[in-house]
Amino acid sequence: MEKAQRIQVIESRLKTLNDLAAKLNQTIKHEKANNYLLGPARSNLSDVQTTLILLARKASTPANASMFLDVADFELGQVEGRLNYAQEMLKKYGEGIQAIAG
Repeated sequence: MEKAQRIQVIESRLKTLNDLAAKLNQTIKHEKANNYLLGPARSNLSDVQTTLILLARKASTPANASMFLDVADFELGQVEGRLNYAQEMLKKYGEGIQAIAG
């Protein structure tokens, strides 16, 4: 798959995960639980959107572009796992879920 196609696939996946994160953000009312469950995912989404895609677009070689896109794919996989975990916790404990983690 060429660079432009990979970027398009990653951007589509990024939008889907951003939408899910926003939905979960509205659902999880307890601030500490929200930060614990969604904070790392938000950070990774931001990194993909503001850094990795930009670096891939500006890469000087196809190998470098591929490297940045591979990292973006990996980060989005981590986000997907984290958001799925948050969804499972919501199903199990409801919208009033709380966290004692700092």
